[in-house]
Amino acid sequence: MIYDGINELRSPEEEIQPKQFSVTEVLLQGVATSIDALAVGFSLNTMLSGVSDVQLWAWLSVLLIGLTTFAITFVGVIIGKKVGKLFQKKASVAEIVGGAVLVLIAIKIVIESYVG
Repeated sequence: MIYDGINELRSPEEEIQPKQFSVTEVLLQGVATSIDALAVGFSLNTMLSGVSDVQLWAWLSVLLIGLTTFAITFVGVIIGKKVGKLFQKKASVAEIVGGAVLVLIAIKIVIESYVG
């Protein structure tokens, strides 16, 4: 994202076109999200292994994770629409900022895995 954003800044005369996602891209993102959810499920199973009402806690966890995911996604879409209007002509800047945020999140995760 950062690389693409910098390239767009260098050639601003090109008109910015909205991104069209293919079925393959959407399916790959869905698989990646499902693998992440599977990892969370394994973690929950490990945490709940000593609890007597494992099935109840598992369903409550699923409900909580589902509701939280929906709420955060919903808010993200609303914020994304508003921020998108601000960066309408400066999509490359938004792309650079988004890429930088993802890199920082990755660094945080790596540091936490080694420290904690």
